[in-house]
Amino acid sequence: MNRMVKTIVCFLGMLCLILGPGAMISVADEISEAETSPGPIISFEQKDMIYDLGLILPDQTIEISIIYDNQGADMLRVWDVQGSSGCTASLLSSDIIMPGEMGEIKVIVTSDKKVGQLMRNVSMRTNDPKHARVTLAIRAQVVVDYVLVPNHIAFGRLTRTELNGEKYARVKGDSAHTYSLKQVVSSSPFMNARILEANEYFPVQRLLVRLNEAVPLGRFQEEITVATDNPDFPEMSIQVSAYIMGHIIVKPAQVFFRVSAAQPQKPVEQEISLYNPQKRDFTILSSQILPEELSEAQKEAFSSSRIDYIEPREDDLELKVGQPDPQGQCLIKLIYLKRLQPNQRSRGTLRLLTDDPDQPHVDIPFLATTPLTKVPKE
Repeated sequence: MNRMVKTIVCFLGMLCLILGPGAMISVADEISEAETSPGPIISFEQKDMIYDLGLILPDQTIEISIIYDNQGADMLRVWDVQGSSGCTASLLSSDIIMPGEMGEIKVIVTSDKKVGQLMRNVSMRTNDPKHARVTLAIRAQVVVDYVLVPNHIAFGRLTRTELNGEKYARVKGDSAHTYSLKQVVSSSPFMNARILEANEYFPVQRLLVRLNEAVPLGRFQEEITVATDNPDFPEMSIQVSAYIMGHIIVKPAQVFFRVSAAQPQKPVEQEISLYNPQKRDFTILSSQILPEELSEAQKEAFSSSRIDYIEPREDDLELKVGQPDPQGQCLIKLIYLKRLQPNQRSRGTLRLLTDDPDQPHVDIPFLATTPLTKVPKE
């Protein structure tokens, strides 16, 4: 037995001498190379990639949007998006996502007839080398006792002239006629909600939701909390979302600056156009740079990555504003002046202040990035 062990050890020693030290590659080195290779990086708005729908009813159909973006340095491609049984998924955005841009997947989930835990999956393929196949988990609890449906009210994309619309949610379940909604609280001063009592046309209580005319432009994501006298469900919540559009159209909607690693001192230029379909003149009075507001989960994710996020400053961008043409279109050249180092990113919003009384400002998200480089081995 000892003779056999000695033979194996001698063979390994000879193999090292023949192949040389370069043949001995550790698993840690392989992982390090994979982690530091440049390319597309897919990142989901829900960092743990688990989407919890909360309490739902049997045979209920729910539609959700899954948002992701490309935080890498190269083009991201997403394809072969599929849902598991009881779930359909479709790609709303382009299958090609450039660095800094966002994509969206629409998912429709249908619950089972049986009560209890519901699990669905959405899978897709990407050209992200670290996430060639991605699986997202969708879960919910199917109940028949006492719920508000829908549990997410989506107003969609609205202009200020369309804010007179209203949405409803109603009580549903075995205890819908036993217990009552008592009080409703809105998380936003721009959203009004009130309880409608049951009547001959609607035998259960309902919740009426409106957005008021002072709601700010851009993405609106708030919550309504409802108190009940049901001991098992003393409090219920509904998510409310909308995107409030101004009448001034910006193309492209967001701007990406790719700073050269070879010439970091060279300014990067992009051009945007502002268009007023109402053919009404407006003047850009001034501009502001707003830093991106990161959630705690995003801050934690960024701190653990090798990408260094730099907060933007007012002097990062230079604007050259052209004269509006007779069609109401104005071209603006954006010049990014900041010198970024390798592996640095800067993300923020360019706010243009105007003299238009109906749209006093226009917000344009931007991302500046440099190519990713390998992290030196210690």
